[in-house]
Amino acid sequence: MILEDKKNYPYGLTEYGIDIIISKGLTIVATIETDKINDNSEELKRFFGNINKECKSKHIWILFGSNDDNDRKTWIPFQVASCTDVVKEIKNDFSCMFVKKNHENRVLKSYFDKKEIMKIECGVDTKCQKYRKVKNGCKYLAVAVLEDENNLKQDGVFYISKYQKAECDIACELKPLLWNPVKKEHIYVRNKF
Repeated sequence: MILEDKKNYPYGLTEYGIDIIISKGLTIVATIETDKINDNSEELKRFFGNINKECKSKHIWILFGSNDDNDRKTWIPFQVASCTDVVKEIKNDFSCMFVKKNHENRVLKSYFDKKEIMKIECGVDTKCQKYRKVKNGCKYLAVAVLEDENNLKQDGVFYISKYQKAECDIACELKPLLWNPVKKEHIYVRNKF
């Protein structure tokens, strides 16, 4: 995954500056260098410490990635999610980014016109493969949260929670590369636009 080459992405891939992220009501609460995301690394423990502190009462989070060595001024949205336990979900997703010890798997490759187009690791679920690809394609990752969740309004038509509605609205605005809405969210988005 080469983030600098925008032609390789079929969806989204808009780089956002910190000022635009803030203007959308989002706050980056934790960042980490991807080469520091290893099982039990001190940097990952500090990162999770920030997540514990800043995300405890939150329900919506966004994963951004960057290859910008210039003070990480631009970020690409990868994921938007809403849940009841943001801290647990973030820790779970980040734990997918490193290979567990004593884990055996096979790599299968798919080719088109003699070019490798996909590599699949048998024995590893798709979620872990997705997050490892993000980790390997970025130098930095950041977690942002929606700052003001108190004024969110529930959707009365499609019967999704106010957090799911906000997740959908943010995802439609940012167009994250890996967002995967559940069925009710998908129906809401399809009917909204």
